[in-house]
Amino acid sequence: MYLNVVKANVEKLVAILDEVSEITQGLVDDSHSSLNRSISMTEAVSIVTVLLILLMNVLLVMLVLKRILAPIQEITESSRQLSEGKLDFEIDVRSQDELGQLAGSLNTSDKDSETRKKGKVVCQVWSGRDFYHTYAFDLYPKI
Repeated sequence: MYLNVVKANVEKLVAILDEVSEITQGLVDDSHSSLNRSISMTEAVSIVTVLLILLMNVLLVMLVLKRILAPIQEITESSRQLSEGKLDFEIDVRSQDELGQLAGSLNTSDKDSETRKKGKVVCQVWSGRDFYHTYAFDLYPKI
């Protein structure tokens, strides 16, 4: 009799443990699928983030190149015109950096060359704080 009671209790305990095992397995499966979804979402967000960063870098490089190359191309074209003797150009000076100073000096050399062609010498005198006086003298004075 005692063995029958123990055997019945063991069978009940095994049945309860089987239920606990099934519930645990279900929770593990749910956690596993949730983890896989989280990994997939993280991968997708990472890929989109990397693509956006690459796009931003390309746009930034294009902007920087445009801001650097456009003035250089304009100065190169104006220098070519100056070397061909065409003096009717004006470079738009947009900055005071080295390129702006170069553009300004090309504009000035344009004016100086035009004045020299008309028989005048142009002289710039610095009078302080980036201010120049320009004087023109006749090369061929009228006698």
